[in-house]
Amino acid sequence: MRKKISKLTLAGGAGALTVMFSVLVIGLDVHPIANIIFGLLTIVGMLLHFTSLIYGAWTGEDSTGLSTSQDA
Repeated sequence: MRKKISKLTLAGGAGALTVMFSVLVIGLDVHPIANIIFGLLTIVGMLLHFTSLIYGAWTGEDSTGLSTSQDA
């Protein structure tokens, strides 16, 4: 039986990976224009990652896609 991955987990993971990859490219200092592009991607990745965290906290959904409320 396969475990379903929630969209919240995918959004948070994609944001984190985007930030890590962008910081790596900026750190390698490949090209000045690449630094600008990946700097903007870093901001987008941070927004995606933290938005998924805030949305998960707001709705009570955890990374498994299940509700964390004790009402059930």
